[in-house]
Amino acid sequence: MHKGRDRDTAWYAVIDQEWPLLREAFQRWLDPADSGADGAQRTNLSARARPILKQRG
Repeated sequence: MHKGRDRDTAWYAVIDQEWPLLREAFQRWLDPADSGADGAQRTNLSARARPILKQRG
């Protein structure tokens, strides 16, 4: 619940050092060449971003 309404929301944080590589990963993921005939992405954004993101506790 957020502000009295049901929501499916994910919040993410990125540090400055991670952004240039993550930006490239997002651009490759959003490229029309990464979409199949049905419009679905061929690759998983999480799989693209996982190696870039650092574990923070």
